Amino acid sequence: MFYELWDLESGNMIGDYDTEAEALVVVRDIVDANTPSFADLLSLGCTADDGSFRIVAQGRPLAVLADRFVKQQLQPSADTPATANPRARRLA
Repeated sequence: MFYELWDLESGNMIGDYDTEAEALVVVRDIVDANTPSFADLLSLGCTADDGSFRIVAQGRPLAVLADRFVKQQLQPSADTPATANPRARRLA
């Protein structure tokens, strides 16, 4: 399974990602670096291992999804020490 982020205005693929999480972080970064209306130009699709394709989200709903995901990732969990970096992720 992989994810593709597209610019709907130009028809160009912005990038492909192994996980939805990776793609959503990029969406959030792109929207933050531009304006909220820039999200209207973005579409995130997913191609499954069997070759089937679905649109995850596009436009402002995609920006909202990305924003919620990133904010959720930044929230420390109950087992995270208060001094830990909230963006740090376990590698194992």
